[in-house]
Amino acid sequence: MRTMLKPIGAAAIVMGLISVSAPASAALSLGAAADFTNFGSGAGVHGLEARGGRSGTAGDWEIGLGTGTSQPGHFNQSQYGWGNAGTWHDFQYTYNSDGSASFTIGGVTTSWGSDLGLGNAIKVSAKRTASITITELDGAAGSWSLVGDTSDPWNINTVFVSSAFADGFTMAGQMALLPGGGSANEILIEAGNVPAVPLPAAVWFLLTALGGLAGSRWLKTGKAA
Repeated sequence: MRTMLKPIGAAAIVMGLISVSAPASAALSLGAAADFTNFGSGAGVHGLEARGGRSGTAGDWEIGLGTGTSQPGHFNQSQYGWGNAGTWHDFQYTYNSDGSASFTIGGVTTSWGSDLGLGNAIKVSAKRTASITITELDGAAGSWSLVGDTSDPWNINTVFVSSAFADGFTMAGQMALLPGGGSANEILIEAGNVPAVPLPAAVWFLLTALGGLAGSRWLKTGKAA
């Protein structure tokens, strides 16, 4: 685990992550990746996996949604031949209170019908060439970006915490990643739990800059495979 998150007042900056000023949800906070527990058991992601397609398959991107994205029968998958580096694509992700979910990107929707778990936390991860910008999370609008490290095989993670996630959530924004390579280039959006809210509310979407700003203290975040 590495320390990557540098606060500026109440806000934070990750190498490759930029939070931009916007109205904050009073119930939305940041958590530690080490405290996050995913609902999945066994292989695969419980939630959403967007990754580079494998050579010889129908698409350059693969989108998997369900209770275990590496286990046949536990997820639905869509493939996209248009996925390529340097091109951002709008997405809309809806995670419902009945355990169903839908993810739309490039005009194509991948859905899951039931049994997804609901908790108080969402972990967003980016690996290597993958990048994601969130412009809406559960009613809070702004601009938040997470960029993978091309030289590092581990995910860069951030965890959002809110009791309101227990009724589901919506997320919108843009994402991009290199084609090919399977899970070597991927974005994961997982639902789960953390034992407590570790930071004050209103951390979401506070102002930071890429560099040249002095932070008042360091916060901890981590990288996980």
